[in-house]
Amino acid sequence: IADHGYAGLSTNEVTQRAGISRGAMHHHFASRMDLVGAVIEYTFYQRMKHFLSDYFEMLRTRGPEPVPEIASELHWQSVQTREYAAYIELAVAARTDAELGAYFEPAAKRYDQLLLDSGVGLPKQMDHARHVYHIYAVRTTERAAMQEALNAQGVQTGIHYPFPVHLLPAFADLGYHPGQFPH
Repeated sequence: IADHGYAGLSTNEVTQRAGISRGAMHHHFASRMDLVGAVIEYTFYQRMKHFLSDYFEMLRTRGPEPVPEIASELHWQSVQTREYAAYIELAVAARTDAELGAYFEPAAKRYDQLLLDSGVGLPKQMDHARHVYHIYAVRTTERAAMQEALNAQGVQTGIHYPFPVHLLPAFADLGYHPGQFPH
């Protein structure tokens, strides 16, 4: 996936690169989508596993260094891998491919569970919409510190809505007031 993209992924190429027969591959992955689903799950799992083990090790050994700086350093390391390149390729394709998008939600839910008690606000999915997590947006009370630390590591950050959408001039006729939609 990292070499040829999602569209260029063929089970034939996978078997050749892995040095296995098509029968052996199909024993484990009945279809191309089953293989892709396993790649998504593996990528989520590996990134989180490495991040958490490295994070706790750095907390133990670095002493009083601010947590956002440790987290941003580890995140920066994780986005420079072939696994992350494959994940981004799949996440972008999932925005327009519903079958592929369906594989992202279970993996993201496991990611949510791992971060549940971290104090970081996790992405929410509405009942009427499907999220493919091409951006895993989080909320934190330490936004400026987290942005500064991430930016110092060359990680792009952004505030998608610097002003509450319901208070923008385009929606003034709806009569909303500050505080009506706190989250």
